[in-house]
Amino acid sequence: MKKTVLLLMVWLFSLPLRAGEAATAQPSVYMFTQDFCPACLGAEQYFRDHHIRYLSFDIDKDPKALAMFRRLGARGTPFILVGGKPMTGFDPAVFQRLYDTTR
Repeated sequence: MKKTVLLLMVWLFSLPLRAGEAATAQPSVYMFTQDFCPACLGAEQYFRDHHIRYLSFDIDKDPKALAMFRRLGARGTPFILVGGKPMTGFDPAVFQRLYDTTR
């Protein structure tokens, strides 16, 4: 898991900040998605409904995101990192338990 967190952090810090973002305001949830992924849409809706900050990366549109997805050993979408812990697919109850342990 330490390697996963390290790879992700190095990659994330290489990304430019969007206007108004502070480096300390990074969320603890990162999701790799694809356009045709219904579970990805469900996860995003869940995050919005529960006011969970997250960053989403579309592996179909962003070659760097795809490269990181592969380096992390991901095999399907959504691939979610919660506090550095990986989760493939989306089950709200499983996600919430994992999320609650990171806060």
